[in-house]
Amino acid sequence: MLHYTQGICPETGRRLVARGVIAIGRKACGVLAIGQAAIGIIAIGQLAVGLLFGLGQATSGVIAVGQAALGVAFGLGQCATGYVVIAQFGYGEYVLSQFGWGKNVWDMRGASPIAQKFFQSLLP
Repeated sequence: MLHYTQGICPETGRRLVARGVIAIGRKACGVLAIGQAAIGIIAIGQLAVGLLFGLGQATSGVIAVGQAALGVAFGLGQCATGYVVIAQFGYGEYVLSQFGWGKNVWDMRGASPIAQKFFQSLLP
């Protein structure tokens, strides 16, 4: 269920990989994976590849939050993609960014009325 690793395998001299429902280690693979390089349904790490959610410096997932976030439904970060994107540099269907590209963009260069209406509807 829970697998935690650290260090190098003495037999092989290679970095150990944590594998489990909850995997924690420099390299981690599991349902919830936490590590420098993490792959899982929910992945948190410097390089995080998540099926549903990714959080990290370079990340991907249906929902991705990170410096470089490749999201499908939602991307939040410095450089991000997704259907809905909030980023410094963004690409998607609905984009709120400093510099954005896509169908409905609200950025420094101008604002699509559809994008304005969409993002304002998210506020209370």
